[in-house]
Amino acid sequence: MKTSYHPIPEEPFQLVLGPDSGGFYFDSFYLLAFVIGTIWMIWEGKKRNFPWVTWLLILASTRLAFIAGTKLITFSPDHWSYFFETWILPPANGKVILGGFLLGIAVFILLIRIFRYPWTALDSMAIVVPVSIAIQRLGCLIAGCCFGTPTSLPWGISYSPGTMPHHHQFLEGWVNGGNSIPIHPFPIYESINGLLVAFLVWRSRKTIQSEGGLFLLSLGLWAVIRSVIESFRDPAAHAMGGELFAGFKLMQWMLLGFGLVSLAILFLREKRTVSHLSSKKSPVFDSQLAVGGILVLTVLLTWSLKDWLGSTELLVMNLLLFPAIFISAIYFFQKNTHPSLRWATLAAMVFPVFLMSQTWNTEIQKDTTAKTKNDFVQIGYGTGGVLCCRKLQ
Repeated sequence: MKTSYHPIPEEPFQLVLGPDSGGFYFDSFYLLAFVIGTIWMIWEGKKRNFPWVTWLLILASTRLAFIAGTKLITFSPDHWSYFFETWILPPANGKVILGGFLLGIAVFILLIRIFRYPWTALDSMAIVVPVSIAIQRLGCLIAGCCFGTPTSLPWGISYSPGTMPHHHQFLEGWVNGGNSIPIHPFPIYESINGLLVAFLVWRSRKTIQSEGGLFLLSLGLWAVIRSVIESFRDPAAHAMGGELFAGFKLMQWMLLGFGLVSLAILFLREKRTVSHLSSKKSPVFDSQLAVGGILVLTVLLTWSLKDWLGSTELLVMNLLLFPAIFISAIYFFQKNTHPSLRWATLAAMVFPVFLMSQTWNTEIQKDTTAKTKNDFVQIGYGTGGVLCCRKLQ
């Protein structure tokens, strides 16, 4: 059933966004947010003297969980039934950042417990997470995926035909041609929310005393404020949670609950904290089995999900996964070689590659009438291999 609505006249200097390159700008800001997040988190790890191998591994695994979580939360019961019947993940209906937080934080906490990191490791994300959200939402604004409700305010924006907001308004019977009715720039509100939360967390860095408290404050403030500005987002722009429940959208209730729980945990931890200074040192747990197992699991999961993840999602995942693999290789090499023999060991590993790179002399005259027999052995996987040939006269 179509909703009755009285069109709002457009403002003379109203911003109008079209469908051209919307997906490109969404992917560009998505990538930019993760690039800045990657640099920030690496810097945080260096500042806190976290071991490179385990820190990069934690970040890579957490990123995979976050990306997967944003999509898995949109699954309906039918999606899950299909998955358990076929063991194939169906395409997601979109992305929901709350799902990324839930799964990403769970994996992050699990890994810092395995590697015995202090709870202050959580605080490394307190500012960069809301800042990254603020950056990524600019891509949403241009793409028109997270569009707002109609407004008569002077900063309302319109979208041209071919965009999601215009298509929604056309189906509702609000427009026939031309640009869409002005709507709230919800992604801008979300960006302001992220920057505001980052500023408040930065100002509270000397006030919050509990380990992990800054991150809890960041999550709590972001979620509570987001639950309020959700009122300006059109229910049709939700991948999930857009339906009304007790007068508010389900997503609003979820965000409010998530935020209040975070702030409640912060309050309880602050009451038990007697000193801001932590007596814990940098993590000292060192297990080749744990590092190797988590690395292999992360690589296998990334590889198995390569067709389910988008190209931009794979790119931002590899921004951390490849460095984690490289640093892990150095870690295992150092752990399993004697310091005085490392160069000799490396030479013994590399020298055979040059020996095996020899080729046949193609200038020798061949007897085309002679009977020959060729035995081939080919070894390879993925993008390359090694071909060995034994020629018998």
